Amino acid sequence: MKLTEIYKEMLTEENHKLEFGCAMLMLPINKDSWKKLLDEISPDDLYGTKEEGFNVETEPHITLLFGLHKNVSDEDVQEIVKKMKPINISMKTITCFENDDYDVLKFDVKSSDLKKYHDLLAELPHTDTYSEYKPHSTIAYLNKGKAKKYIGHLNHSFKCQCFDIEYSKPEDSKKMFKIN
Repeated sequence: MKLTEIYKEMLTEENHKLEFGCAMLMLPINKDSWKKLLDEISPDDLYGTKEEGFNVETEPHITLLFGLHKNVSDEDVQEIVKKMKPINISMKTITCFENDDYDVLKFDVKSSDLKKYHDLLAELPHTDTYSEYKPHSTIAYLNKGKAKKYIGHLNHSFKCQCFDIEYSKPEDSKKMFKIN
């Protein structure tokens, strides 16, 4: 199944709204530095088209929890964010996920705080869509078999302190929360 088909299945036929919400730790990475990384990826290797919005990540982030239910309010997320502290992130190692249709080129991110924040958010009503939380920052979606050529050859790393959580709601609105 192609990524575009998966995305379409996530949309309701009636009103084209996402079924689940997502809480993301936004990475304050210099846009020019991130663009230099993306520019090293051959357009021929990218999965899908820019119009579909699936091939490169233009807003660097780490997903804390995908699968939040429609009844999770801004206030619910805010109460969890109040329990969080700013987090230092270091991204050096580039790896990939492979599936039947495409590869996901990503930075691995190791942090006990990320797992702790994931678990806090998981106290809210949600549907687990993955069996294990593996913190990472997606770089790009690539055609099947193309990611391995970039592993070990892209020499980029990023360090940042993160203060922002974005809650993307199922009805496609977004709310930003500051970590104090």
